[in-house]
Amino acid sequence: SSPINGVLAEEYRKEDPFPAMKYDWTKPRDFNRQYPSNLFFIIKGETKFELDYANYWDGFIISQKFKDIIDKSNCPAYKCAKLTIVNTKGEDISNSRNYYFIEMRNSVIDAIDYNNSQFLLDSDMIKMRGLTISEVEKSGAYFGNIKEYQKLSLLSKEIEFDIFQLKDIVIHDLVCNENIKAILE
Repeated sequence: SSPINGVLAEEYRKEDPFPAMKYDWTKPRDFNRQYPSNLFFIIKGETKFELDYANYWDGFIISQKFKDIIDKSNCPAYKCAKLTIVNTKGEDISNSRNYYFIEMRNSVIDAIDYNNSQFLLDSDMIKMRGLTISEVEKSGAYFGNIKEYQKLSLLSKEIEFDIFQLKDIVIHDLVCNENIKAILE
């Protein structure tokens, strides 16, 4: 997925076409967020919008096609808002396709097998926490201290879903099993 220069908004207003995302449902670390059933996704500089999946903010922008795949698979509960896709002029740029914003933060899966994964530790973050790399390695407290993965291995016994979000700070995308991967390809 790629970065999108857009904002979620409760309405489109010509006098403020690219508003700040300041709503009750945008409070940081609020796991009890209640999204409106419909939101606007306002994008800068676009004349057409077409994708099936992109990570965005605390969730994902998905097409109806991708949502149908999720809904037919074994997937954790998620919160959902139907999107109206417009540019900053208020023009519908969705090409008559349906899109949704979904969020799975309440059902992330803690399934990373750190012993069989390969990754670079974030020395700045570790230092900021008053730790050393050797202390992190000795304790195995890798969560929040990884800069990037070269190889990701999962604990399969922890995974009961076909498509899900990992409990991780580095990985922002959804993860799926081979069956869903084949459907998506």
